[in-house]
Amino acid sequence: MDPRKKKQLIYGSIYILIIAGIISGIYFYKTRPTCFDAVQNGGEQGIDCGGKCAQVCRITVPLQTSVKVLKIGEGDYDILARVTNPNQEYGSGDVKFSIGDISSDFYILPGQTKYLILRSNSEVTETQLNIKNAEWEKLNLFNSQDVKFIVKNTLFKGSELEAIVFNDSDFDFDTVDVAVMLYDEQGNVVGVNSTVVNTLLSRTERYFKVIWPQPITGVSRTEVEVSTNLFKNSNFIKRYGTQEKFQEYYPN
Repeated sequence: MDPRKKKQLIYGSIYILIIAGIISGIYFYKTRPTCFDAVQNGGEQGIDCGGKCAQVCRITVPLQTSVKVLKIGEGDYDILARVTNPNQEYGSGDVKFSIGDISSDFYILPGQTKYLILRSNSEVTETQLNIKNAEWEKLNLFNSQDVKFIVKNTLFKGSELEAIVFNDSDFDFDTVDVAVMLYDEQGNVVGVNSTVVNTLLSRTERYFKVIWPQPITGVSRTEVEVSTNLFKNSNFIKRYGTQEKFQEYYPN
């Protein structure tokens, strides 16, 4: 081969490799999760968040809340907070909040309307639920609707309510929370209570009872909400009869 043509061939090959490298670099840069370029790319779940980025995506629609205070005795108050999460993909296993001087936390699932029941020994004048901090997550492996609790045989008598809760899911749960609301004929809340059911196995039922310190009159309707924290790995005992921990197949 002519030395001149050989030299041109070498230079041409080098030029092609440089151009190919530049194009590949641009493509890689645009598709990789840069996590700081203000663009949703590279498998990010949001802009510079989620996926391989350390930053957790924040929900854009705020929680909707309402608070009602019930005086049940001298220096004895029950607080009922109703919280609705309009976000259908994101929920939180740890929401820090306050109502006046009372501070606590709760979990809420995607699309869930949740009832929080608190108690106070002093008069509560603040009826605004303030969210201080929340760690939002996405239920990646399954839909929260796959976990269903059925309440049956509910019976309210004066100062006691008893019922049975059935775990209609494939999961065994360490802790299940129960919230009870009592309503009068006008739909006003006249009493609230709560309890916890421990170790509720898949396809099994458990009896529970809540008791008020004195009888509550004028009750025409009862409502029982049963839920569990699907974001807490230790809350899952086993699934489908295996002893494997939930975190082994639920990505953090």
